[in-house]
Amino acid sequence: MKKVWTLTGVLSLLALIVLAGCLMISKRLTPAEIEPQAIAYVVASGVVDPNDLTTWLWPNLHDAERLGAYVDYAYTINQLKFAHAIETDDNDYTFARKRVRANVKAARLNHDEWFAPGGNISILMGMMGLGSGLGLGGVLIKRPGDVKKPATETSPA
Repeated sequence: MKKVWTLTGVLSLLALIVLAGCLMISKRLTPAEIEPQAIAYVVASGVVDPNDLTTWLWPNLHDAERLGAYVDYAYTINQLKFAHAIETDDNDYTFARKRVRANVKAARLNHDEWFAPGGNISILMGMMGLGSGLGLGGVLIKRPGDVKKPATETSPA
């Protein structure tokens, strides 16, 4: 009886191996259409080398299933790349915008320091106006004790 069970076990194991082999061979014997655009998508994303997508005898179910897994993987990789690129761009934008705002604020303060009503330029202009007024006033207004030039009289001849 022991030999019968051993023989049955071995035959069952061989049947399973043959069945698995037939399933694998049947997938390779079943023709399927392979989309060139899908191959280009996975190759462009860097998921697989184009030489890894060569078929056995003809495009088959096994290759189509494998390509489907590669397409899903490539999609995930591309989405992660896009998310990373968006995050990087957002960080670069935020940094640049903060720096520009800080520079504009500093420039406005500098502008107000120079050109506002109480700023340096208005003070300098006021000082120049006061000095001009004093200089012009000195010419037009005579002080007591200033010597006058004698006026020359012309006699009619």
